[in-house]
Amino acid sequence: MDELNEESQKIKKQILLLESVSDILEKGNEHMKYSVILKTIPEREVISLRKIIRSCEEEGILWVDIDKEISKQKISLSKDCHSLAIYYDDEYKDTDIDVEIQTAINGSGKDCSNVKFFTAPEQKVVSVTFRGSYEQRPQVSRAIADWLETSDYVMDGPMISIFHVTPYETSELDNWITEVCYAVRRK
Repeated sequence: MDELNEESQKIKKQILLLESVSDILEKGNEHMKYSVILKTIPEREVISLRKIIRSCEEEGILWVDIDKEISKQKISLSKDCHSLAIYYDDEYKDTDIDVEIQTAINGSGKDCSNVKFFTAPEQKVVSVTFRGSYEQRPQVSRAIADWLETSDYVMDGPMISIFHVTPYETSELDNWITEVCYAVRRK
């Protein structure tokens, strides 16, 4: 009788394990296409512009403003040009978004009313790079959150978007390449 109870318990554990794996696969299926990695964004000299914008669409205006200052001051972009946006709000917002844009440069420049020059520190991040529409960001963030749940890391700062190929470089949506990152630290 004890052998049957033992065998029954073993089978129940196997069934629970299979159900658990099945749930993970069903839940994770939507973001299994996203590969989550841990990496370090290196220290770099940057030109920066931080502002509260009414909507995400206004972020493009900030890039135009920073490009004007780069041209005006004859700033040389770094060959490892990180163009990124840092979102400082504690949660997702549709309006009044606190955003800073940065581009890595060679050398430095002269601060002016909105634009600042400084050394951005090295930063440990968890990251997903994807191709296509920015509308994927919620799924990408979910994939990162799922990764964090099973890792030795916790979020330790704002969300960062690194723009590798942008709408300014190609109108082909499928060729846009964006990397979503969250600053992290060990638990």
